[in-house]
Amino acid sequence: MNTRSIEIGAGRLSPVGHVPEVSNLFLKAVQGHDQTQQPRVRPHARNPKKGDDRRRQYDFADIDQSAAAAQAGLTLRPTTLLVFGNPKGGTPLMEAFPAFGLELPLKILVWEDPSGVMISNTPLKESAARYKVTGMEERIDAIDRAVDALLRLVM
Repeated sequence: MNTRSIEIGAGRLSPVGHVPEVSNLFLKAVQGHDQTQQPRVRPHARNPKKGDDRRRQYDFADIDQSAAAAQAGLTLRPTTLLVFGNPKGGTPLMEAFPAFGLELPLKILVWEDPSGVMISNTPLKESAARYKVTGMEERIDAIDRAVDALLRLVM
């Protein structure tokens, strides 16, 4: 699997320096609003407003994995898993290739290490190759471009 990691902390690519701030920036880019609390799991429903571009409507949740570790009596560097998806994009993939549903919704991992805040994700194209998805290249490329555009908003 070819997972890509992007350093966005330590002032190199972004002034953002902590996982909650990066998570909030990403969620704001996805939904157009800011979240200030960090519960362990926070699902968000789509809230279309008049005039919204429906292609940008996502369902998402953020999972504070370091808080979950603390509840189990363990320590983990600040780490948040952002889970998001657009049913219009993913449903046709799951309809044609049911096992591909294991890869959806999409995921982005945000964590801190000594050099700063990192964001990782696996391009959908990589996952599609593992599942031998065919005939959906245009859709998969469009989804990967959309995720790349979202990531650029927080870098």
